[in-house]
Amino acid sequence: MSIKNPFESPDFLKSIEAKDIGSGLKLLTFRDGFQCYTHTSTLETELIYNEVFLKKEYLSHSPPLQGMHTLVDVGANIGMFTLLAKRENPNLTVYSFEPMVETYEVLLRNIGLHNLRDVIAQNVAIGASDGIERTFTYYPNLAGNTTATPAYKEYEKRVMIELIGKERTDRAFISETRRAKVRTLSAIIREYQISSIDFLKVDTEGDELLVLNGIHDEDFSIIRHIAVEVHSDLLYEEVKDKLSRLGYTLSFDRGLSGCAGVGNLHANRD
Repeated sequence: MSIKNPFESPDFLKSIEAKDIGSGLKLLTFRDGFQCYTHTSTLETELIYNEVFLKKEYLSHSPPLQGMHTLVDVGANIGMFTLLAKRENPNLTVYSFEPMVETYEVLLRNIGLHNLRDVIAQNVAIGASDGIERTFTYYPNLAGNTTATPAYKEYEKRVMIELIGKERTDRAFISETRRAKVRTLSAIIREYQISSIDFLKVDTEGDELLVLNGIHDEDFSIIRHIAVEVHSDLLYEEVKDKLSRLGYTLSFDRGLSGCAGVGNLHANRD
């Protein structure tokens, strides 16, 4: 059975302009007027825009952001979810974390482009151990897939070969090695004296369980809603078991990237 191509869906919104502004950066403009900088492929950025802004996949099982005060964006990439969150609720305080310096610089550009306030961004990875460094596989042409566990990408590569061909897939997954500092979310909570987190989004391309393991059990008591992207059945089961044990009500769905085995696990507590 052939794989359903999300890029060929009739409601997939593509950018109407990709303006080259130099130094490997493009400014994308969408039909609804939304703009963002990107340093990676236009197609990847369009996919993220459709997932985050149009489908609102991270928010599909949570209350509206309008009544919330604090949001944490782990694996912020170029800032799409941070931008959506601030558009939905300009009064939110948002903490955004992105480990790759190239991507982090674009995140800062997008925060500035949209004149966002009360966004605290850090160029770090969030994980299970505070103060260490980890090695990441960085894909310059597919930066949103950068990962510390590249084995998770093998199935996604096979799917992309069927969708866009081997030559384009091989070019997309050209890789480089990067190092990044790691913090735990519990250390961040103490550093900023965060008393409550209304929404935690975790999308770290395979490190999601490590992010959750870096949160002390008592700190989960201040976290109301969580959206976790998972990349395998095993990771889904491990994350589900942990959050269920902590008293969250769980739900799961697959979005536009479902054809690549990716889905979002949603955890909520009253």
